[in-house]
Amino acid sequence: MIDMVTKTEAENAVKILLEYLEGDAQREGLQKTPQRVIESWDEIFSGYSTDSEELLPISYQTRKF
Repeated sequence: MIDMVTKTEAENAVKILLEYLEGDAQREGLQKTPQRVIESWDEIFSGYSTDSEELLPISYQTRKF
């Protein structure tokens, strides 16, 4: 089983990418960027933990067309 990465570890990974791209991840305007990126990804990818059968109770297999 694969261990999940923590929110802090994900934010640190974004910091590393910012340092690679910008050189100074601590400059004003970038300090809270790792937190914002992870929060936005949490929202964007939240659907992956949603049960599609719960959202779409009627399937094409149970309806006659």
